[in-house]
Amino acid sequence: MLPFYPAINRLTREGALATLDYLNQLSRYGVAFRSYTEPYLDSCGAFKDAVIAILGTIARQERLRLSEWVRVGLERARRLGKRLGRPRAVFDREQARQLRTQGWSWGRIAQALGVSKAAVRRACQTPGRPSEVCQ
Repeated sequence: MLPFYPAINRLTREGALATLDYLNQLSRYGVAFRSYTEPYLDSCGAFKDAVIAILGTIARQERLRLSEWVRVGLERARRLGKRLGRPRAVFDREQARQLRTQGWSWGRIAQALGVSKAAVRRACQTPGRPSEVCQ
């Protein structure tokens, strides 16, 4: 069998059953699992199923805990009035509209104003009618 060496949480965080399914699939292909970072974990040993099931369950709990921490952190940031997401591009939108009516291309306007083409297109949209973009 060919060895495969990552930590078990790099293989899956889907829980014990999924971990065992993946390891069984690897085994069918002639690949054994041995972890450098977890030397007690070896898919060739007598207790492989028990150890792998326990570690798979722990990996899943770790994933759930991490997603909970992220959710709590985002809620806290919102509560503190923080603005989430990417910062908006700051540029003269009226100038973008004027350049577009003068026949400038989206790319040329974006380059001149130091923003993306998408930002220029959004700036040129008719308020209340996003499908209408200045030509």
